[in-house]
Amino acid sequence: MEYLKMKAKQFILSILFIPILVMQSFATEPTIKYLKFFDTHGYEKVIETNKEGQATYKEFYNTNNQLIGKRYYDEYGTLRKSYKYNQRGQLIEKVKRHGDKNIYKYDDNGNLILEERYVVALLTERRLYERIKYTYNDEQKLVHKKTTNLMYADNAMITDSKIDSNGNEVESVSYQKGKLISNTTRTFFKNGKVKQECIINHDDNSVETKDYDDLGNEIALLSKDNKGHIYKAYKKYNRNRVIENETYHIEGKKELHFIYRYNNKNKLIEKIAENKYDTETTYYSHKTFAYDKKLRIIEEKIFNKQGRLIEKVVSNYSLLGKRQKRYFYDDNNQLKRMAKLKYSPWHEKVKTKKIYDDNGKLETKIEYGYKLNKTLSSNAVKSEDEKITHYK
Repeated sequence: MEYLKMKAKQFILSILFIPILVMQSFATEPTIKYLKFFDTHGYEKVIETNKEGQATYKEFYNTNNQLIGKRYYDEYGTLRKSYKYNQRGQLIEKVKRHGDKNIYKYDDNGNLILEERYVVALLTERRLYERIKYTYNDEQKLVHKKTTNLMYADNAMITDSKIDSNGNEVESVSYQKGKLISNTTRTFFKNGKVKQECIINHDDNSVETKDYDDLGNEIALLSKDNKGHIYKAYKKYNRNRVIENETYHIEGKKELHFIYRYNNKNKLIEKIAENKYDTETTYYSHKTFAYDKKLRIIEEKIFNKQGRLIEKVVSNYSLLGKRQKRYFYDDNNQLKRMAKLKYSPWHEKVKTKKIYDDNGKLETKIEYGYKLNKTLSSNAVKSEDEKITHYK
């Protein structure tokens, strides 16, 4: 039944947001059929297919052989994202799988002058989330950007940004209901990456300064509240990946020390976090991760400071959503409890959780209810209620 419901939802979404305007072709050569799509006539060309011969990437051309669209499909043939282009080859529309959409408009000189971002609420309603307007001088250089965040329509936030001669956003001022919220100033490297960013929050008079390397990685953070308390954090990188992170609390003592390791696919395989200098508040976490061929986590192990396994999480994936088993161990490495979790196929939220004792006997079952957040996208949910059943 759950599978049928899921397939029905996929069908409804495909009608509401990303209608199939042309017949799918699984040929490896261009399908020369003069079909109407993207408000014009032309043909589709299958570029990539999966091992079953289903199209995973298509390009669309008009009768002048100009590229006017792209579509990407997942392994099940469901449309993941699509792009539309104007006659200049500029992107004019981008649609994601669940209906979130970006629209781009240009002036006669080809300059981007308007960008609108829409999100889907309650699976049926697409709302304007953000609007960005761009202004250019007589030399056609960008000099000003105005961003209006409409997440909460009655409390929109407006940000005015000043652009320098290199196209860098050097200063931003944000308002909400006419009240000044924050000021942000930035300096840049020659390659256009932010070198330092300073944010003054006027609601609490706090100041936050961030430093970056020339690759865009944040290497230092200094935060000062209205009482003069200072928080510091530093990061080290290797091949553009964080390998070490240190944080200092308001007394200047080192608080937490993090170490990270990655595999050759740039996926995190080990993370160690330790409070090394505060004996009153000891903290230690050592986690390792394993991945499947699709680079999804299939196993997570958690160890204590002595290297003893205390928890193991095994995950598997399907159209019905993620399934998880969590194993908890005692000081003698004996299983003391196990939990089974089922996730919704639509969002990363647990639907049901079953807890078993060391003999495999069901102790507790928890069923979670959720509702969509009307102000955010279809993936944004919050807990509504939970039903707990205990078994003797």
